[in-house]
Amino acid sequence: MEEYSQGLELIKEGKYTEAVSYFNAVLKENEKNIGAYYHRSVARYKMKAFDGALGDINKAINLQPLNADFFAHRGIVLHMQGNSKRAIHDFDKAIQIEPQNPFRYSSRAFVKAHMKDTKGAIADYEKAIELDPEDAIAHNNLGLIQEQTGAWDKAQEHYKKSNDLVGYEGIDPEKKEITELLEDWKEEKAKQEEEQRQLIQEKAAISKAQMEQQKAVGGFWGIVKSVFTDKAVFQEFIDFIKNGFKLPNQNK
Repeated sequence: MEEYSQGLELIKEGKYTEAVSYFNAVLKENEKNIGAYYHRSVARYKMKAFDGALGDINKAINLQPLNADFFAHRGIVLHMQGNSKRAIHDFDKAIQIEPQNPFRYSSRAFVKAHMKDTKGAIADYEKAIELDPEDAIAHNNLGLIQEQTGAWDKAQEHYKKSNDLVGYEGIDPEKKEITELLEDWKEEKAKQEEEQRQLIQEKAAISKAQMEQQKAVGGFWGIVKSVFTDKAVFQEFIDFIKNGFKLPNQNK
């Protein structure tokens, strides 16, 4: 179908809103077009329209319940929505369907790492590398986790292997596509964390200003209190008024 092919091209060009329109047209003609639901979900995911992306991939899975790509994609969408436990369940399903696909393990490892399941993430990356020793991304990510755990030597080995593979073999386009989806999540997460950091700083600044104001007010009333409770200070205050609101030494 012309609309379907055009939608795919628009996704490649990064024109996700236009792509959605074409897939809408495809689904208007055939509401059971599985590919249109899947690719519209991908486009909506790229637009950060996660609810719509989830709805579309759910329909694709209902129509084709044994497609590992669909479960893997839904896992990513769920993870972006903050539902990592459900995401892991979908990655489990993808692995059940394709137990010899190394990238299924890498995807699950990525989410486990962000859930602080370090042991589980390491096991999955090691399984991915066992199935595909030339998976540069798995080597790199495993190196990152091992570095965090203090296994410096192992981390360096995987970094070197990753660099060698990228330098000579490049990255599998299919793996790169999914990795870009995961990178989108990291960018969004970083953006949210930055917004949260700025909010905390703003609150801290407001609190500091309030404290300074209270301190200033407290200091002023502290002076007033001392004026009316200390006889000597009170006399100085009276002299200050008599001298036209000038300190005595200012008349000299």
